[in-house]
This record gives sequence, C-alpha cells and structure tokens, in this order.
Amino acid sequence: MLAGQFGLSRLELGGAPVINVENACASASTAFHLAWQSVASGATNLALAVGAEKMTHPDKARSFAAIGGSIDVELIPDDVPADRSFLMDMYARSAEAYMEQSGATERDFAAVVVKNQANGFLNPRAQYGQALTIEDVLNARRIVGPFTLPMCSPISDGAAAAVLASEEALPREGPRVLVLASVVRSADFASPGWA
Repeated sequence: MLAGQFGLSRLELGGAPVINVENACASASTAFHLAWQSVASGATNLALAVGAEKMTHPDKARSFAAIGGSIDVELIPDDVPADRSFLMDMYARSAEAYMEQSGATERDFAAVVVKNQANGFLNPRAQYGQALTIEDVLNARRIVGPFTLPMCSPISDGAAAAVLASEEALPREGPRVLVLASVVRSADFASPGWA
C-alpha cells in the first residue's frame, strides 16, 4: 500500500503527494492518466507517473495466485487450472461474447498479435518481437477458447516512468511529447462474457 512512498523516498520530494494506484493490468496507464489530469487541469505543473510490477517466480503457481488475487474471492472458480491463470478463462469467455456480438474472428485477434510483434521487433528493449504470420499465431498451442499462446500476455517484470509537465514548466530545449487525450474505461463485469 505504500510502494510509491518507499520507492520514491530517496528523491526527497519535500512532502509532495504520492498516490498509489492499483488497477490490475491498467495500474500504470491509470497513474499516467491521473498525472495527465492533474497537469491538464492546472492543479500542478509537474507530475511523475511510475508503473512497476514484479510477477515472475520460479513456481508459476505463485505467479498465477498473485494474478488471481486481483478479483473478489467469490468469483474464483472451484476448478482453478494448474497450467494458466484462471483469468484467461474469463478473458476467453469475454472474447467469445465479443466475437459473437461483433463478428470478429480468431484471425482478427491473430492480426493484432502479428502487428504487435512487428512493433516489438523494432524496439531492442521489448520483451517480445518477431516476424509472425497470422497462420503462425493460429497454429500455435491453444490455451483456452479462441486464444493461442501468442495471443496471451506473458507473466513479466517491468517498470516505466513518465514526467508530465505544463507548458510553463517545460524547459525551452529538448524533446517533447504532446498528450492529446487520455481515457480510462472499466470492464463491464456484468456483461455475458464475464459471467
């Protein structure tokens, strides 16, 4: 609950507020969004958004249990799979409902993987990145429902940070990235895919 306070204590922030955000897989993007809101609204001129996660462990069951801790204990199924996070089963049901509702196909999901892997290939620090075809993705080991292994997020460790600044706080020289918008949405847990 105090990860930010301890992690940033050496920066001697002089009492500046440190807010810890927990929003499952969207924690870092939510921190970025809140920092952007703070600067865009004029509440502050500078904000630092940090996202960090340590999920890997030699015993994958411990990693799966940590991921499973992200939902209400009443929603945890009695027959938790040993070879994957049970959240993958929930995501699969949601994807199948989306496919039925929208007409999307497994090929469409595979095309996203191909695009993402190609982008990762351009970044030497990316965890994954290779030239794949849609057929490579579709013919990979099936995990659950419409998902093959390349369609699933890996269990990873990582961190990133972004400094957001108002126009007044920016230095005159140096690179700049303009944030045109930031949006956070919630999953519709009442939808048929999550039941």
